[in-house]
Amino acid sequence: MAINATRAKDINRSRVLNAVRKGDKLSRNEIAEEVGLTPPAVGNLVSELIQEGLVREVGRRSPLRGQPPIELELCPEGAYALGLLLERSLIAGVLVNLAGEVIDQRELYLDLTPSPKEALDHLTTMVKELNQPPYSAKLLGVGLATFGPLNLEAGTISTPQFSNEWIQIPLRDQLSEATGLTVYLDNDATAAAIGEYWYGAGRQYPNYLYINLCDGLGGGLFLNGRAYRGASLNAAELGHMLVKYEARLCFLEEAVSLQAFAKRLGYKQNPLLELERAFEQKEETVLRIFEEAAQLLAQTIMSVDHLLDLDAVILGGQPSKAILQHLLNLIQDYSKPFQMKGKAHKSQLVIGQTGAKGAALGAASLPLYDTFVRPARMMTGQVFSSSQEEVVISVER
Repeated sequence: MAINATRAKDINRSRVLNAVRKGDKLSRNEIAEEVGLTPPAVGNLVSELIQEGLVREVGRRSPLRGQPPIELELCPEGAYALGLLLERSLIAGVLVNLAGEVIDQRELYLDLTPSPKEALDHLTTMVKELNQPPYSAKLLGVGLATFGPLNLEAGTISTPQFSNEWIQIPLRDQLSEATGLTVYLDNDATAAAIGEYWYGAGRQYPNYLYINLCDGLGGGLFLNGRAYRGASLNAAELGHMLVKYEARLCFLEEAVSLQAFAKRLGYKQNPLLELERAFEQKEETVLRIFEEAAQLLAQTIMSVDHLLDLDAVILGGQPSKAILQHLLNLIQDYSKPFQMKGKAHKSQLVIGQTGAKGAALGAASLPLYDTFVRPARMMTGQVFSSSQEEVVISVER
């Protein structure tokens, strides 16, 4: 399909801005070489981005000879975005600038799974608390991450993972109506993988699986530096891989997730805090559960890696870094018998750098994707793939 001139310019604009974001004070000529455009074309695009306040010049580089090049970087205060995370027991929000730096954040731990109305009320309140002057004048929109599978086009949770009253609730549209802002919806694990790509460990790996250990167990997959989403935009549902556990076949998240751990340990309220406390005290039951979880994760990770030949597997989510590191060490040990003999490359197993707010950070990046590609925002319901091939579906207010 032919690309018209406006669309081509949007794509090139995105590539230039992304090169500035990822680079270390690149010059116009270096950006042209990076993205494969002519220096005059890059010069025109950079001038527009400077005029819009998204990019700035930071001075001339000391040259060995000739005219010193002018270095460029993102203007962090050029724009802001909100990211929200909705889980069964946690609602989190972050306000970030164009460089992804967290300006403000909120966390709300829930004892009971919220109803649709309760969740909408909590999310709306959090948006209003975070969307304050002077940042509100340059707010690009709100990204909302929650567990899948999702119907991204309709903006709904497509299965009753919270409860039956959640079936086909148009949460994206409702939040947009309540706040008067453009809202983007995404799977929490994919959003967390995007957060690692933009701000964390994923920056150095073009091919990786992100494992999101939270109330459930999710996965986000990056191939060739782009999120892979699949036919229904719900790829990498790691928690629904089949494993043998307690002499039966079940979904992986039935054995490996905060909800699964809480059920086995009898935790009724705030399972994450109780789990953290028990781990700090080295309770035998918790350590044994982690051993079993690591065995299942090791088998799953090695199967995925043999299938896809990844650069890395990134382990992240809500637990503390200490718990994640403990699990990672166990996974590395249990993975050894399953490694393919004669395979030269071995994927790295690393801890995510964005922490528990990774999914919220990833959600906040969704409005940034839209801005990087198209400053004039999209019409309601439009589906658009940016140069990073992230599906961006928004409700325009």
